[in-house]
Amino acid sequence: MMILIAEGMHPEGIRRLKDAGFSIVQIHEPHNSALVTVLVVRSVFQVNAAFLDQYPNITIVAKLGTGIDNIDEYVCRSRDITVINAPAMNAISTAEFAVTQIVGITKRVYEIYDRVRNNDLR
Repeated sequence: MMILIAEGMHPEGIRRLKDAGFSIVQIHEPHNSALVTVLVVRSVFQVNAAFLDQYPNITIVAKLGTGIDNIDEYVCRSRDITVINAPAMNAISTAEFAVTQIVGITKRVYEIYDRVRNNDLR
């Protein structure tokens, strides 16, 4: 089974897929599109009819993350392509980021940063 990785994937994830016996190819590497059966995307790459026309044997589109707004579900469904994602994959990081932003706003970090940058030491 050949997996096409259309966007960046952590090297450890790629290694684990290879260790499990999958053939892995990155989108920028030469490959035979007819051999690809699984597509892995993140959040930018658009999975639409024009792309899927080039890969007639894809049976699974896997999204590394929450949401599938960059994947045309209707087209996938009409071609019997299973779409999977990883809900809550970044939930902890998102929560940490939100709390950090709240603390930054509360402590006026951004205002102070701008003042220091502009040598405004009042």
